[in-house]
Amino acid sequence: MAKSAKKAKPPAKKKKARPSRSVLAAHEAHAEDDVCACDLEFDDGDVTADADLPPARGGVEVARAGRR
Repeated sequence: MAKSAKKAKPPAKKKKARPSRSVLAAHEAHAEDDVCACDLEFDDGDVTADADLPPARGGVEVARAGRR
């Protein structure tokens, strides 16, 4: 009589990771940070003129024709 093969164990179920207490506390502290400003009204005095803004650095590279 042949030896019977061992039955394979089913794969262990992975537990879902729970966020730590510090992550949950940080989330609660900043829960109201995601706000919509679409209902706000601005006066002309609140606007910063383009000349008063600092110069921009970087930018977007423009594709040139004939470049290989």
